[in-house]
Amino acid sequence: MMPATATGGQLSDVLTPVFAFGCLFANFTVTYLGGYALNGSFLALAASAMLTLVIEGRVPRWPLLAVAIIVAIVAVKAIGTENVEESAKSGAQIIAAALCLCIFSVRRGGLVHREDFAVLFGRLMTLHAVLLIAQCIALNVFGSFVLQNPFGPFSAIGPAGELGALQAPYLPYEDGVMRPNGFYSEPSVAAAYTVFALACVLSATTLRSGRKVTMAVVLAAGAFATFALTGWVMLGGVLACFMMFGARGMKSSHKFGIYALALLAVVVAALVGGSYLMDRVDGAGEMGGSIYIRFTGPFMLIGEVLGKGLLGLPINDPTFLLTRDYLVDFAGRQFSTLDNFYVWLVVYFGLAGLGFIVWCLLRLWRALRSRGNLALPLVVLALFAAATGSGYNSVFVLPLAVALSIVRSGPERALAEQTIGATVPAGLATR
Repeated sequence: MMPATATGGQLSDVLTPVFAFGCLFANFTVTYLGGYALNGSFLALAASAMLTLVIEGRVPRWPLLAVAIIVAIVAVKAIGTENVEESAKSGAQIIAAALCLCIFSVRRGGLVHREDFAVLFGRLMTLHAVLLIAQCIALNVFGSFVLQNPFGPFSAIGPAGELGALQAPYLPYEDGVMRPNGFYSEPSVAAAYTVFALACVLSATTLRSGRKVTMAVVLAAGAFATFALTGWVMLGGVLACFMMFGARGMKSSHKFGIYALALLAVVVAALVGGSYLMDRVDGAGEMGGSIYIRFTGPFMLIGEVLGKGLLGLPINDPTFLLTRDYLVDFAGRQFSTLDNFYVWLVVYFGLAGLGFIVWCLLRLWRALRSRGNLALPLVVLALFAAATGSGYNSVFVLPLAVALSIVRSGPERALAEQTIGATVPAGLATR
């Protein structure tokens, strides 16, 4: 029989490329089954969970107990729903996501090899960032859509309901900027995965400094090229956390270089995207804009929902949302979903959802202080949650599983070695 450590390493050897390519092709949609998208992220999660069960051989009692509790909570929160189909569908996704995360949690050694994943996924997403930059130039300089929709009929259904997302993600704002989305369903998702790759690269300790800097610059440029405001926020958040928590063990010269690069990035962003950014911010109070859809309108909803009761609404029942005249999307339609997972948790789980958010953010703060750069991927997911209402969807859960694996893989206070200027063993610094 194979020793436990060898078996665990063998599993990580398999799961590392599965998760890397699953993240790259997260929105590659093979087909739809019962309203569910069988895409790259879903298939990667399902395959990884089954492999983990087969190789580990058993699941301890506490993960099973956790899933049972979540099933009970979902069942209770579905009581009183006026849309049984939607509540059942969402409940099934939540239970499936919880089951996968609980199965993965039994892996003490981590799901993926942190360094191998950072190198593989970083390289894949660096190439993808080049595509984003090329799409941005083609759209805005040449007015060409030739590079758009590379998956053709296997693309996810777009925001306006059309297969292949042929038009809606690229519609320009008032200043005329058209936004690329690469392999993903929309620009904000492309930006989120690009910044997630950047965070993974920054968390690596065996990448040569020059290669790490090159990959980081290209990934940051790719995220910027999406002109997705949420992507810019994620990029700024990761770089800020890197300078605050990950640069404490760096040499003074390396610190100065990082700060100078960050300042240069801010200046370039202000010059290139200043008017665009102001246009987006000025439209925060206007119905239909992305800021209004994700923040302004939903936060108005929170006050009204908690005023009705502290337990929230029946899970994912849109009946109440459809009666609020201040919840209108970009097409002038009433909200049927929420594009902010934090708001979703409070609206449908009340004070319990709010308490869960506070607990998660406190855990993230602790991870940043104790593990430095290893927590950067979790920062991306924390910010990404504010731009999606489907925190239980495979597109969100897949990178979340990777981020949790990475943050659990390193020793406490291992800050000095997790920097661009870190010294690593000669045998490892060959990537």
